[in-house]
This record gives sequence, structure tokens and C-alpha cells, in this order.
Amino acid sequence: MPSKKREKTKAAKIKNGFEIRTVAPEDAKTYLDYTYPLARETLLSPEDKALILVAAHSGDDVIGFGFGWGAKKPNPGFELISLYINPFLRQQSIGSAILSKIEEEFTKLGYKEGVHFLMAEDGENPLGKFLAHNNWHQVAIRQIICKSTIDLAYETPWLVRARLPDGYRIKRWDEVSEDERAAVQRRQETSGPWYADDQDPFAREDDCHKDTSLALMKGDEVVGWVITHVIGEEVLRWTISFVSPDLQSIGRILPLWWEVAQRQAKLTNLKRFTWGVPVAHPRMLRFAQTRMKPWLQSMSYAVTMHKMIAGD
Repeated sequence: MPSKKREKTKAAKIKNGFEIRTVAPEDAKTYLDYTYPLARETLLSPEDKALILVAAHSGDDVIGFGFGWGAKKPNPGFELISLYINPFLRQQSIGSAILSKIEEEFTKLGYKEGVHFLMAEDGENPLGKFLAHNNWHQVAIRQIICKSTIDLAYETPWLVRARLPDGYRIKRWDEVSEDERAAVQRRQETSGPWYADDQDPFAREDDCHKDTSLALMKGDEVVGWVITHVIGEEVLRWTISFVSPDLQSIGRILPLWWEVAQRQAKLTNLKRFTWGVPVAHPRMLRFAQTRMKPWLQSMSYAVTMHKMIAGD
């Protein structure tokens, strides 16, 4: 429960019998249970960010909590990080009161706009609807997030049938030689570019999962890769997936995916996997929405919401 020694915590207003308070950053530890694990790191180590924390109380009980952050230097925008309301007390304007107070406090600091990045399930988006009700607007869908399991992978017909033709082979990414790595970089420099920035294998290789991060070889040439990372007790993220554009239309990525799935099944205890498909890759986006979707555990959308909180 919150400490009663809150010299820097001030009551802002009463809403439907609930007290809305701004909370000093040094008191953030009291509210760690009211946000998700990754956001707790932000609360405890904001670095150079300006934090605004707002809580809803009913007596000594915390029944809602939200916070946002923004750069301390002059900056037009803040990010709404987290907003929690007791599930039994929703639709009583508590969330709107917390959100309004967060916006008010950032306005006082000179911020002019807010953004929030959320995950919207297919057909369900309660947080998006809540933000829209409070005059936030959907700006863009950034990417599709796909989630699946090893069991589902082994039931996916087009995946389990995938085979490498003659002349191709697969090896671990950490077995790619220095000469082969240099050839990838040269091709990127001369092909204007060969792969997109979010497909760069060298950017995310240091902490990758070695057994399932793989390279697709055509002869002695690297023509594709999947770079993976462990992100939970049972979850492997297929962070980067790429095959040379001239091989995409003939499905050369499929046997590479199948090999990753098989190695995940045989060499790890990770039962689930996830990956993102940025909207900047329309071919992959169409494939995910048509061929992949029936065989997934879930498909959701990474959405950006936005609101102007002050004029010029």
C-alpha cells in the first residue's frame, strides 16, 4: 500500500468519490505493481526523461495509475507509457481523469502533443477506443505482430512442406565467415540498398540466440537470414527475417523458417515464438495477412495514437 508520507504528492481533485493525485518520481516504487514489467524499468531509471505520474485513490487503496515521459530539453511531445484502472471500477471516468491530469501536467511543462504506442488485437481495441473517446487519434499502424507456437508451426502445411533446392544450404549465423560477412556488406553498399535498415543482421547479432539464428547460403554466398532473441521463459522472437529480393517470389525464405522452427523445437524449451511485419514491407504484409494468419495463435497491430494538448 502507498506510504502515508507523501510530502510531494498532492491531491488534484475528486472524481466520483476518487481522489486523483500527482505523484513525485521518488515515490514511484509504491506504484510498480500497477504497470507492466518493462514500464517498471522506466519508472525506476528514467535517465534524462521528465516523468509525470498520476494515481487514483479510494482512501488508501490505489485504484488507478498512469504515467508518461518526455525529454527534459524543450520537446514538443511526450509519450504516454502506461494507464491502469482496477478492472472492477472501469467506465467510471477514473481513466479519463488520470489521462486528463497527465496531459495537464505535461502542458505546464511546455509539451504540445502526446503519443502512445499500443497493441490492438484483431477486432478488439478497448484501449484505442478509450483514447479515441478522450480525443486521441490513430495516426498509423506501424507493423503487424504475429504470435505462434511450435505445435502450430508443425501443423502449418506450407511450412512443413518447404524444402531447399539443390545448391542451397543453411548454417548458423555465427558460422558465417569474415569473408562472407564482408560480401554481405559490400552487396548492401553496391545494391542501393540490398536490405532495409530493419533487416540489418549485424545490428542485432550480439545478443542473438545462437542455435536458432541462421543464414541461408546459395553456394558460398549469404542470401538470407533469420536473427532470433529469447524474450521470455517460453518465447523466442524472430527479430529479423530476410531473403534476397530476387528470391522472395520463389519462396526461398520458407525452408529457412522451417529450419528455425525445427531447431527451436529440438534445441530449446521455448514453446512459443513471435515476429513483427513492418508495413514498409508490403509483400511480407500481404503474406502474413493471407497465408500466415489462419495458422497463428494471434495477430495484432502496433498502432500509434496521437493528441495535440496545446496550440502553438
